[in-house]
Amino acid sequence: MTLKAILIYLRASMWFVPLLVVGAAILLAYSCLAIDNASTADFARHYPQPFAGGADSIRVMLASIATSMVTVSGITFSLTISSLAQVSGQLTVRVIRNFTSHITSKLVLGFFVGLFVYCVIVMRTIRIKEDPAGPFVPALSAWVAMVLAIIGIGVVVYFIHYIARAVQASTVVSSVTREALAVLDKLYPDPLPADSSELVSSLPAPANGQVLQTVESRSYGYVQLIDETKLRQFALTNQLALRVDAATGDYVTLGSSLVSIIGLPQTVGSAIVKAINGAFIIRQTRAVDEEIAFGIRQLVDIGLKALSGASDDTTTAILTLDNLSTVLVKLVQRQLLPTTGTAYFVPKHPSFASLMAGAMDQLRDTAGGNTVILTRLLYLLMVVGRQTRNPGRRAVLLRHTRLIADQASATLHTDYQRNLVQQQLSETLIAFGEEKEPTPH
Repeated sequence: MTLKAILIYLRASMWFVPLLVVGAAILLAYSCLAIDNASTADFARHYPQPFAGGADSIRVMLASIATSMVTVSGITFSLTISSLAQVSGQLTVRVIRNFTSHITSKLVLGFFVGLFVYCVIVMRTIRIKEDPAGPFVPALSAWVAMVLAIIGIGVVVYFIHYIARAVQASTVVSSVTREALAVLDKLYPDPLPADSSELVSSLPAPANGQVLQTVESRSYGYVQLIDETKLRQFALTNQLALRVDAATGDYVTLGSSLVSIIGLPQTVGSAIVKAINGAFIIRQTRAVDEEIAFGIRQLVDIGLKALSGASDDTTTAILTLDNLSTVLVKLVQRQLLPTTGTAYFVPKHPSFASLMAGAMDQLRDTAGGNTVILTRLLYLLMVVGRQTRNPGRRAVLLRHTRLIADQASATLHTDYQRNLVQQQLSETLIAFGEEKEPTPH
């Protein structure tokens, strides 16, 4: 497993950050105790206000803090679970991963559990006068526990505020959009020139005596990460032509083709199967970290949920379309596929046409009869279209514009509705340099 795959897994986990915080609390406890043991200063005598207290009073205080931290940790966990349930029911279950990836709830949970562990460690070191080893009151350690408990009150208040905002549709949609934009910048940083066309690469035809062989998957699930550098090096080293058949985000079953190879002098053996499978990270869920299509998919799912008969929430659907336009505006300007090909390695990346189909098709079909959403979809395409002069990209956007016009013609029943859509349709077509378009009827 590569370092990148481990980081993706840890980022989505709920246990890793709290575990780090607990480890920091243990280190803090033993550091404070070491200072208490090594110090010859009488903290209680020199600083009576913060450090005063005998062994019994400090033990009671630490026990009270530890008990309250267990209670607050349970409340924190309950609030997190209830928020996940509410967000998944109101929007879509796909955004749960985004919620669990946020560090705030993990830090809060880790803070309370860590403070509990800190108090337990310090409390066990307290000795009274009758103890054979002599009395020991860790004044500094107890003072730190008291300060952390006071900070904990502020943490509780902030967490309630955070949860109240986290379940709002605007917060969730904005979070998904920010993550999609970050992934887009990471995966596709290069702009697409206005006069260039992207290349859909393919394997060369097998020469005499060569056969096309496939390497099958040894596991099942969604492809989260592909080590293309490793695959490219494998093709170069063995002088092969290699095509990736399973892209990031694809679901593979046992025996599904991961790559196709031409030029291998022998039958694909177990060593090659192991090496190729090692370049693919396959898990049971998709992750947006290496797949822009899943970021778009999450926004589409939120919009579909809002437009469903059970929700009928046009406001949330408009919010989703506005944020989706932000992602598509950046997407339309980026180079997704190579402009020059190689004969030995053919990766599988999403095209602009496939990403636009994923963004528009289901929303357009679900929006039938909804004048507001159909108009907003046309406005979205106009906004995106103004950001590119590339003929290929504009052709894709124009095709979706006409599909929305067809949907409006088939599902709108009054002249008033048709006129509203026609007005926006005319503006969108003008943005694409189109003069006329049939009026929806």
